[in-house]
Amino acid sequence: MPAIDLTVDLTGTTNPVYFPLYDDRSPYLVLYGGGGSGKSVFAGQKLISRIIEEQDHSFLVVRKVQRNIKDSVFALLRKLIRQYGLTPLAKIVESPTPRITFPHFRSEIIFTGLDDEEKLKSITSTITDTLTGVWIEEPTELTQDDFEQLTIRLRGQTRHYQQIMLTFNPIHEQHWLKPYWFDRHRDDVRILKTTYLDNRFLTDTDRKRLEDLKETNLNKYRVYCLGDWGSYGDLVFEAESWVAERIRYSEQDFD
Repeated sequence: MPAIDLTVDLTGTTNPVYFPLYDDRSPYLVLYGGGGSGKSVFAGQKLISRIIEEQDHSFLVVRKVQRNIKDSVFALLRKLIRQYGLTPLAKIVESPTPRITFPHFRSEIIFTGLDDEEKLKSITSTITDTLTGVWIEEPTELTQDDFEQLTIRLRGQTRHYQQIMLTFNPIHEQHWLKPYWFDRHRDDVRILKTTYLDNRFLTDTDRKRLEDLKETNLNKYRVYCLGDWGSYGDLVFEAESWVAERIRYSEQDFD
């Protein structure tokens, strides 16, 4: 089977702000900011590009709750696979553990929730001896202990660099993520803040929906439109779900 060149496809479907991150090898890649900025889409694009260009990968994609995976990160990866014409090369399994394998590239993507610690302990790769990367979607749902359990899983020698990616909205300034990543200097992390203005694939309606938050709730506007850290006062987790579910499709439907 001839090699598949994704250069043209990636150029046409990636927001320019993310281009340099395809080559970024930092142990931790923190993508945060407003809603609709395309950060989750890019995380999926980077996994796929590494699978094709490097091969021999076993990536773990996680959220806090298993049931939230199917309609979020799992659906997003399936869509990207279709868009790039990779469906014939992908074997997709939805249960018991969602998994997408690419035999031709000797790689796989495993999906799991952290609501059951035993699930994480039992995750094994059918392709490689060790995990080669982790993508954490919505780490705001995780405790610091959850995160540190994941870092323990990423160990051992691999052919390629290992990287943990995090994608999230900065819902409130008292969350553990802020002091962990932003309030101290670290040489092992690259941080990129993006907003809806960085996403060339949004429609005018998508943009207006975010900008309208300025008239209804300034705290939500700061978080989901400007990508700034929210104040804990009146920003409750219900607000995150209310806005995120309405803009999530904007991050995914870019084609």
